[in-house]
Amino acid sequence: MKRLTPPGFLYDDIIKSCIEGAASDIAFQKRLDDSKPSLLSKSVAYFNNAKNQTLYLQAPLGKVDSNHTVAHTLTVADLHSAYDTYLRERKSGREIYDAIKLRAHEICLYCALPGASTLDHYLPKAHFPEFSIFPNNLVPSCTKCNEDEKGQKFATSINEQIIHPYHEKDAVFQQQWLYADFLPKSLTRSEAIIEYYVSPPENWDDADKKRVAHHFHFFKLGKRYGTNAAVHLNQVIETMEAYHADYGSYTEGCKRYLQVAAKVRDNQANNDWRRVMYEALLGYYSHNVRDLHVPHDSIQWLHADFIAPGHGRSWPGRIEYYVAPHPNMSDSAKEEVITYFENNGLAREYSEAAEKELEVVLRKIEKSCSRSGSYVRACGSVLEPLLVGTSPPNDWKRVMYQALLSHYVWFKTYSMPSPPN
Repeated sequence: MKRLTPPGFLYDDIIKSCIEGAASDIAFQKRLDDSKPSLLSKSVAYFNNAKNQTLYLQAPLGKVDSNHTVAHTLTVADLHSAYDTYLRERKSGREIYDAIKLRAHEICLYCALPGASTLDHYLPKAHFPEFSIFPNNLVPSCTKCNEDEKGQKFATSINEQIIHPYHEKDAVFQQQWLYADFLPKSLTRSEAIIEYYVSPPENWDDADKKRVAHHFHFFKLGKRYGTNAAVHLNQVIETMEAYHADYGSYTEGCKRYLQVAAKVRDNQANNDWRRVMYEALLGYYSHNVRDLHVPHDSIQWLHADFIAPGHGRSWPGRIEYYVAPHPNMSDSAKEEVITYFENNGLAREYSEAAEKELEVVLRKIEKSCSRSGSYVRACGSVLEPLLVGTSPPNDWKRVMYQALLSHYVWFKTYSMPSPPN
């Protein structure tokens, strides 16, 4: 959502440019010139409704043919031609068309994303032809917003009225209502994401709260902003890596980087998706800085036990993770890995992540056992290739495979309860 002042063209001048462009159609010129007072009168009604956020009260034309008279002697076909031919295509009108579009600097005013390649009729000209060439009804927009999402749709109630880039309440642009959460990469989430949502100020009218929420969902901004943020997140992570290398500490590098991010954030509009993204990152890392680089990962300190099913424990059992620092590690290194493990809640996170993988592996062992007739041989044939294929030493899957091997092979445990049918 980007705000602009209304286009700096007088409606009267746009009508004159269309008349000038229609030099070869004298009859059309006369109809347009004779109908100018009617068009100007209708534009006043539009303006008054727009500034009061009541454009949903404008009555659509309804089902009529193209020869239906709309404004004095102008027909539906005349008004469509005024836009399609004399404003958009002819030189005198195209200069105005391009000037209105270029004011947005290629940013769509509905979604605030790049790609404003066309003008959208806020009130669709198919239903409101009288505003086909009214400049305040022409909004620079991207194809996604104009054709894929909005098309010929229009509001029939206050709650459905999307944000008007030229005539919206100041509060919609000056106060924040767009927010996001940063969800970091985890064992159950392959990539970090930014999740956007709407939370208008409590003191807003219910209608305004519903309108901004409708605008957000109508143009599918949550998904679209999330997609754009994902690309930027990769750049953010790369930059954090560089800061980590410069400062020798991921936590310190994170803090330094976010100081830069704060400046970027403050240079954007309140509801700009980039500002909100950086705000989400700042909020997360200011209160929940987690070292994404596993400390002392060249030597194993993460271990686990397999708690087999049976004796009241349901199938497939569970994996319990714990820290057992290597004897060669210094006291400070031991303390660091223990703190890392406990502060990040890895015992629970790893166990929850291992639950599904454990079920898959045990079913493979059961299948292999049915062929070989030996649990030991089955466990070895399934687990040893998996163990060789994982790294580094403190990878949670590797440690899980070690725990299973320890239970079924190294300790010569020859039986395993069958999985449920």
